Amino acid sequence: MPDERVSLEHLARQIRGMRDDVHALKDDLGALTVIVRRFSQPLPTIRARDAEFRENYFWRRERSPAAPPLASAAPASDGA
Repeated sequence: MPDERVSLEHLARQIRGMRDDVHALKDDLGALTVIVRRFSQPLPTIRARDAEFRENYFWRRERSPAAPPLASAAPASDGA
């Protein structure tokens, strides 16, 4: 191997290939970053809303109890 000669053209092709791979990786990481930011920003809001509906007392206010279900006027017919 040490006796083999390496041309500058061969090295240039190798370097260009590596550079293209690095650019592709950079583009992929940029896209992944956008996806992660998009989905991580609303998480605190979702968690707060989840906690609000899980507890009766939240943020110094008390929620009233849920209303009872409405009674139907007529019993459901099965169509027979």
